[in-house]
Amino acid sequence: MQIQNIRHVIIFKSCCFYSVLCHHGKKMEFESWPALLDEVQARFDTNAGQLWFPLHSVLQICYADAQTTM
Repeated sequence: MQIQNIRHVIIFKSCCFYSVLCHHGKKMEFESWPALLDEVQARFDTNAGQLWFPLHSVLQICYADAQTTM
């Protein structure tokens, strides 16, 4: 009986350690989300700005072609 109790205490202590470790890891990940989202948003803004001018010229050509065929 005593040996079983010792085993349960050792397992419980290691489970508590891993639980605390996981909790801190999730907390750090959660706290880093705003910075990650800001970085992704900035990248999307940059890419959209770079792609707008070629897209604008293609749309103008298509619009001009549509106007001449009418």
